[in-house]
Amino acid sequence: MMRTRLLTGFVVLLGLMATSCLKPPEYPETPSIEFKSVRVERITPTDGSTPFFKPIVTISFKDGDGDLGIPDNQQTYAPPFDYNYFIEIFIRNPQSGAFEPLIPGSTGVYDSRFPPLAPTEDKKAPLRGDLEFSVNSNFNVVTYTGAQLRFTVRIRDRALNESNTITTDILTLR
Repeated sequence: MMRTRLLTGFVVLLGLMATSCLKPPEYPETPSIEFKSVRVERITPTDGSTPFFKPIVTISFKDGDGDLGIPDNQQTYAPPFDYNYFIEIFIRNPQSGAFEPLIPGSTGVYDSRFPPLAPTEDKKAPLRGDLEFSVNSNFNVVTYTGAQLRFTVRIRDRALNESNTITTDILTLR
């Protein structure tokens, strides 16, 4: 019995010592992202309208001060605070095999916003996780079946630091 108490006390003490030594990770204040996955959902509306594809891009992020996301109370869409998620869509030209902008000159068309990702906006702390984004474009099933898409993505924090740009794997719409 005494031996069990000593062993339990030792384990608790060892656990307290280990957690007191943990330091938060150190990341640069400029966010960095990595490609994680890209997938597509086929949506069939219940109202009988044309089915469409909805691509979903997932990235991993790291940010040293955790200032990612635009708060709901910041409703201004004036540059440079208008968006914090920047995405461009490219489609493979079946004749040349090259990827070209889905809509030529469409830079900024698909950009969007995501809310703050940190538990509190006021406290600076390293932040790491995944961000999943549904592309706001309805790819008509009839028109786009078999099309091959690729996306480039970058994000920006509230201090206007921009991440690196990633390119996704090729997504074939089926």
